[in-house]
Amino acid sequence: MSKPTVDIIINEIPGRKRFTIKEKSGESLSLPAFSDREDVSGKVIINLNKIKKLEHTGIKIELIGLIEQINDKKNASRFITITRDLEPSGILTNEVTNLSFEFKNVEKQYETFRGNNIIVKYTLKVTVLSKMRQATQEVEFAVINPKEPSLLKTENEPIKLEVGIEDWLHLILDVHRNKFHLRDSLTGQVTFKKVSIRLKSMELQIIKKETIGAGEYIEFFLIFF
Repeated sequence: MSKPTVDIIINEIPGRKRFTIKEKSGESLSLPAFSDREDVSGKVIINLNKIKKLEHTGIKIELIGLIEQINDKKNASRFITITRDLEPSGILTNEVTNLSFEFKNVEKQYETFRGNNIIVKYTLKVTVLSKMRQATQEVEFAVINPKEPSLLKTENEPIKLEVGIEDWLHLILDVHRNKFHLRDSLTGQVTFKKVSIRLKSMELQIIKKETIGAGEYIEFFLIFF
C-alpha cells in the first residue's frame, strides 16, 4: 500500500551561494544559507500517492536549532524551537497539497558547524499527525554570520609572542589579529631575534580544539627539532 510523502521546499536567498559541508563519510552536503534575523520561508508538499484521502489531527512545521555531541546524540540541546501550525484537524483529498510557511526575523546566533565532537545545525521539521500514524520530514539549512569588516578591526588585536630557550634562541611570532572566521586565512610572520644554536628544522602548527561548554578556540605551537 502506498504511503503519503512529505517534501519541504525552502525559498533560498536570490544570488546567495549554498553552503557546502563535508561529512565524515566523505560526502558533501549542499545547504541553503541564511544569516541571523533573515526570514526562512517556503512550502510543504504533501503527496497522497493515489490514496483517496488522509485524515489528520493537524499539520505543523518546526524550526529547530540543535547542538549535538557526536557520541551522545540522545542528549542533544535545543537552543531554538519555533512551531507554526499549517493546518487544523481535517481531511486531505487532493492528490497534492501545497502549504506555505514563514518564520520571520528568527534569531540565529550560532553558525552551522561540523566538528570532531560537536555538531551545530538548523532544521525544518514537518509533522502530519493522525490517529493511526504520523508522517514526518526534516531538512537542514545552514546559518552563516560573517562579521562586518569594521567590527573585525575594532575587536581584533594583533598577537605578538616572544619565545626562546635561555640565551640560545629567541623568536618573535606576529599574527595580524586574534579572531578569525571558521573559513578565514591566518597570516603572520616569525622573526629570528637571536640564534646561537644550529637548527635542523622548524614547524609551525595550528591545532584546533573543541571544548564543550566553553566555546571553541585555537592554540598555536612552535616545535623545534
